[in-house]
Formats: sequence, structure tokens, C-alpha cells
Amino acid sequence: MLELRLSHFGVAYNGTPAIIDLSLTFVAGTVTAITGMYGSGKSTLLRAIAGRLRHTGNMQITDGDKPCTLACISQSVPRTLVSPHMMLSQFLHLGLMQNSWTVPADAAQRLGDAMKRCGLEGCADRPLSALSAVQMRMAEVAQLLVQKPRIILIDEPVYGRGTNAEESVLACISKWVQDNRSIAIVASTDKDDTAGFDRVIHLDHGRLCAA
Repeated sequence: MLELRLSHFGVAYNGTPAIIDLSLTFVAGTVTAITGMYGSGKSTLLRAIAGRLRHTGNMQITDGDKPCTLACISQSVPRTLVSPHMMLSQFLHLGLMQNSWTVPADAAQRLGDAMKRCGLEGCADRPLSALSAVQMRMAEVAQLLVQKPRIILIDEPVYGRGTNAEESVLACISKWVQDNRSIAIVASTDKDDTAGFDRVIHLDHGRLCAA
């Protein structure tokens, strides 16, 4: 079974602690919400798990007795790095090339499957600027799914929980996690809206409050 284990995990910015002595285990088939106010450490935690920030302590990803690399973790490309004139198909190709600079042989099938799962059939040649808010959020999910992710990280939903966009995102991610026995970790500022999550973890100034 796929597991992501953090042991005495810590992150600091210029000597100032941002994540403090965090020990958690995430298991296959679950969607976990990381909640907390702005500045609580949610985004820092996800970036550190993805390997984008240095950390102290230990992080292990295993599938049974087999160790896994960071390549099994998927995050979408930040919108600030993407042109609004880019076609949806091009945007999804960025996901395909996230962990390597090559396009896999089954790229066409992956693109088709991801767009179908996310309700984006027929949108491949549309520019991102022509997509609705819900479609854009689903395009970000599709960009994750083309990577065939084992671990999905989604940082700070843009539109807030309770909107059609976020409900669609969570439903799609949950279905993928159940179908593929994957792990999803979603950062959210709303600690009261926990519907659809298997587990909720609350951070306060980098410390674990509840799990």
C-alpha cells in the first residue's frame, strides 16, 4: 500500500521556523485537507513535500516494501507561468513533461482520459482565456491527472470551497484517488468545510493542532 510518512519534519526560512516537528502518515485511497490561516505553513508544507524546499527530519514514500521517488508527486504549473493564449492541449502537455523533458508514448491516451474525467471534451484547441472559472480549475486537475500521479498536491484553492469549481475539483480528485489508490493532499483556509475529505489536519504557525 502506498504511504507518505513525515517524521519530525521541519522547514525554516532564514532561520525562522515555518514547519515545526511534524510527524504524519498519509495512506493510499485518502484525500487529506491541510487547513489553517494564511501564514500557518500549509503552502510551505506542500512545497517541502514536493522537494521544492529543504527540510529537516525525514520523509519516506513507499509502496509496500518498495521505496518511491519524488517523481510520483504531481503539482500543477502555477498560472503565473502560463500564457492565457496557450491552448488547453499545450497546458496539459506541460503536465506530461513535469518530471521529464520527454512526451510519453501514450500521451494521446492520457490527454483524452484526463479531459474526459474533468469534463473538458472538445476543449483541447481552446485557449485558456476562453475557459470558464470552473473549466480552468478542472484544466489544472487534468494537468495533474495526465501525469498518472500517485501523490497529488493542490495548494490553496483560488475560488474558495463551496463554489462549483472547488466542488468539481474535489469530486474529480476523490474519484481518481479511489480508482488508483493514490494520495491527495489539499491546502485550504476553511477548516469548517470538511465535506468530501477523508481527514482534516489543522496547522497553526507551523505546528500540528489536530489530525
